[in-house]
Amino acid sequence: MRRILFLGLLPLIAAWAIACTVGANVGELGASASDAGEDGAAATDGELVTEADASTSIVDAGRDAEPPIDAGCGVSFEQRGDFVDVGVVMGPPPNLNGGPIAAGLYELTALRVYFGAETGTMQVRETMRVRGSTTAGAFDRLTEARNAVGSFEAYPLRGETHTFEVGAGPTIFVAPECPAPDLEHGTRFDVTGTTFTLFDDVTATERVYRRVE
Repeated sequence: MRRILFLGLLPLIAAWAIACTVGANVGELGASASDAGEDGAAATDGELVTEADASTSIVDAGRDAEPPIDAGCGVSFEQRGDFVDVGVVMGPPPNLNGGPIAAGLYELTALRVYFGAETGTMQVRETMRVRGSTTAGAFDRLTEARNAVGSFEAYPLRGETHTFEVGAGPTIFVAPECPAPDLEHGTRFDVTGTTFTLFDDVTATERVYRRVE
């Protein structure tokens, strides 16, 4: 009788065992799918962060990138240095000795007007590129002036181009080419280390530059 009862329970035991096994497998599969989903989400988040970082980098690069300057006359470099006060000198001009003119980029460090040709003052900022050889070439100038008083007149940022040719001694012949061509006139100059001085005999104006590149 017991044997018959035991044999009758066998199908029930087998069904219970199969159900437990299937349930365990289904649980494992669910956990794997859940884990995979979390990992997948993490991977997706990582990709999104990477794209966001790339997008941010592009935005930052665009924000930091300065648009090219178009000051006219082909002058496209940026201003260097600071504004300097124009000095009016009631006395003789400086003693200049010439020298080899080095190509490069220069910033204005001083500007003086002699013989009382002007009254008052203003602030000027200039960057000049010298190109060519030590005896002939061109000056590309980026210049602007502000806070003018007396006989001086301020002007907005603009580009200028002058050609030059060195003569005997400290003489240099300079001809304006842009924005308006003009006659060549004599100027004197001096080169001492990285300092380059130009004295315009027509306007009695001394410009002192320092080479920065």
